[in-house]
Amino acid sequence: MPDMEYSIFSPYILTAAAISGAVFAIGGLATGINIDLPDLITSFAAVYFGPVVCFLAFFFGFLIRYLIGALAWLSTPLILLPVAWLDGGTWALNSFIYWNIMRRLGKNAKGMLKMVYFAVSIVIMIVIYLFIGVLLTWSFVMNPWAAFVGYATFALSTWIPTAVVFIIIGSLIGESVYQSRIAEAMRSVIE
Repeated sequence: MPDMEYSIFSPYILTAAAISGAVFAIGGLATGINIDLPDLITSFAAVYFGPVVCFLAFFFGFLIRYLIGALAWLSTPLILLPVAWLDGGTWALNSFIYWNIMRRLGKNAKGMLKMVYFAVSIVIMIVIYLFIGVLLTWSFVMNPWAAFVGYATFALSTWIPTAVVFIIIGSLIGESVYQSRIAEAMRSVIE
C-alpha cells in the first residue's frame, strides 16, 4: 500500500528477500560470458521491493551463488564476503536512490515528467552499479593496475552491454508491476 510503513524484518520483507536471493543465485547458473541475467533480477527487485530487500537478497544470494558454483570467476573464497557486501550494498543504494526519485520526488508526476524521472533513475542505477561498483571498486580498487585494465577491457566488451540491457528491462518490468500493484490497492481502498 502506498505510504504504508513496513517493519524492517517483516515477513513480507524477509520472504521477498529470500525469493529474490534464490532467483538471483539460480539466475547466475545460466549466465554465460556475454549474459548477465542476475542484473535483470537485481534491477527488478530494486525497483519493486526497495533497499532492505535488495541488500538481504543480494548479499545472501551472492553467497548462495558461490556455494552452488555459479561464481566461477571468483577465484578465492577470501574475498567472498567483501564482494557479497559490495553487490548487496550497491543494489541497496541503487534501490534507495530509485525509490527517493520515483516514489518521493516523482510520486505525483504524470506522462513525460514521470518518464524523465524513470530514465534518470535508470541511468543512475547503471552508473552506480557498473561503473562505481564493478569497474571502480571491484576492478580498480581490489586489483593491481594490469588486472584492472584487462578486466575492464573484458567486461566492457562482453557482459557490461548485456548488463545495461538487463538493468533497463528488469527496471521496466519492476516499475510496471509495482504500478499495477499500487493501482489495484488504490482500487480496493476506494471500493
